[in-house]
Amino acid sequence: MSDLHNLEIVINYAFQALGRWLYLPAQFFTFLGSEEFYFLVMPVFYWCVDAALGLRLGLMLALSNGVNAALKLGFHSPRPYWTDPGVKALASEPAFGLPSGHAQNSASMWGLMGRLARLRWVNAAAWVLVLLIGLSRIYLGVHFLSDVVAGWLAGGLLLAAFLKLDGPVSAWVGRLSFKQLLLACVAAAGALFLVVLAASAATAAAVQVPPEWAANALAAGGEPIHPLGSEAAYTLGGTFLGLTAGAAWMFRRAGGFRPLPGFWQRAACYGIGLVGVMLFWFVLGRVLPRGEDTLGLLLRLGRYFLVGAWVSAGAPWLFKRLGLVQ
Repeated sequence: MSDLHNLEIVINYAFQALGRWLYLPAQFFTFLGSEEFYFLVMPVFYWCVDAALGLRLGLMLALSNGVNAALKLGFHSPRPYWTDPGVKALASEPAFGLPSGHAQNSASMWGLMGRLARLRWVNAAAWVLVLLIGLSRIYLGVHFLSDVVAGWLAGGLLLAAFLKLDGPVSAWVGRLSFKQLLLACVAAAGALFLVVLAASAATAAAVQVPPEWAANALAAGGEPIHPLGSEAAYTLGGTFLGLTAGAAWMFRRAGGFRPLPGFWQRAACYGIGLVGVMLFWFVLGRVLPRGEDTLGLLLRLGRYFLVGAWVSAGAPWLFKRLGLVQ
């Protein structure tokens, strides 16, 4: 345990000493920064509000997750309940801790929504939410304060870069032919996949996880830790390729789509679309083999490709056929 973590563990103790009454609020705010929340709620923006906004949010999430996965592997830092049996595992995570993915993703995702809303109160509310999501991770025992601050910093820098490059990249994409755009999608997804995979391989070769981390995690009530796996590369590569290639096909070959103004049409779009997300993401995840073997990883790649492609192309195509969008 590093000297910094020896100092910071006092903060985890202080947060958890505030009492169990904070457990449900902390779980609520941590859910607002989770993968499950983004998968279930973010498609609303693409299907029911504005496709350009929804696509930007989807790309930001994929990029933030890729950066976070690579940084976690590079720092290979423990979580509080892995190192100190006195910290309760009120939530559980199998991967390394630094930087906090919840803090990073909330800063990039909610920060982007706040900026694109162009309303001061929405922007202010978004950043309050970012703060509460980060603090919830300290209370739950899954992050040190430095993990959360590093996540906020990484998410803020990613947000700034995204806003700076959004215009030039959008203009460049607009000049590409459909085939060139598909190649760009494959190249970008491949780069994201290879960066995370290389980070995973390098860390696995150089780092040995102390056995006491695994023992402490189980003793604290957490799940078995698995910080050196390569699943993240396949998840991110498949999602990014499905999302971007699907959007390219939808708007270059299928004529695009626009939500109808009626509430019931939009509600129907979300309900139908959500069924597809749950089918490809949750149901297939329970049915298909999962593991670190070649078959399991390739099936993971394919499953997340289907999730991304369904969100960006499959569901909108079906909405058009059903007359639920223009």
